[in-house]
Amino acid sequence: MQAVNYPRTPASPLTQHVDPHPALPEPAGNRPPLVGVVVVGGVALSLVLGGFLIGSLPIGRTIGPSLPDAGLSGFAEMYVATLLTQAGAGAEDVLAPFLGYAPDLTGFEPGTWYVTQTAVWSVEAAGTDSWTVLVAATQLGLQEGGYAPAGTSFYEVGVERTPTGLRAKGLPMLVANPLPTASNYPGTPDLDERLSSIVAGFLTTHFTESNTTQFDKAPFVSVIVRSISTEEAEGDELEVHVEFLGIDAAGRPTPLAYRLEVSTIDWSIVEAGDVNQESS
Repeated sequence: MQAVNYPRTPASPLTQHVDPHPALPEPAGNRPPLVGVVVVGGVALSLVLGGFLIGSLPIGRTIGPSLPDAGLSGFAEMYVATLLTQAGAGAEDVLAPFLGYAPDLTGFEPGTWYVTQTAVWSVEAAGTDSWTVLVAATQLGLQEGGYAPAGTSFYEVGVERTPTGLRAKGLPMLVANPLPTASNYPGTPDLDERLSSIVAGFLTTHFTESNTTQFDKAPFVSVIVRSISTEEAEGDELEVHVEFLGIDAAGRPTPLAYRLEVSTIDWSIVEAGDVNQESS
């Protein structure tokens, strides 16, 4: 996409204002002495020049790199979305507005990925008129029968300002997820496979099996556990917080949370309840 640099609004031309009632000149006898006028004018000019010079001196810090264009974030987001969703072998030209050329995409088929949303995570200066933009992209991956959720990936995009507009320096670089993982949350102990299996089994029974669900109709055909955290409860019990995706018959995921209380004696489910829901 060719970045559009809107021309700045030209400064308004100077307009000469004419006083319709000009003041009459004073009689020569009442004019102030010429020396006094010169002295007063010189003092005023000195004050003006002094203020200008003081205002021009750097105070505290030097001038940093230029700020990014207002469209920098949008440019980086559109670049990543276009690359993943539309570009590929035979469709390289869709990247020409971003790169200034059509890259070699042999082996990459258009439509391999589909981006549901993008967001700029950070923008850092990388030099004069140059920035590094971190873009988060939530993706669906093509598979037999359609697209399946593939999570959120983070891409680092180098962008620079050129005489013709913004340009990407090259293909994006995949970087590590800057978000903390579930194991980084305080109070999350090492979970053994038995607890994970019990939680996954409960969710499957509760949400996907028609003969055991508490709903009129099982809302999902499968569940995917995303994270589990625990806290000690009263007695021999653990309070378990689980986040998961419920996948319906049409393949649409819904992010959900659930709360369980598990006995540490026989690892049975003591109590269960919904925590919250966020529709996709």
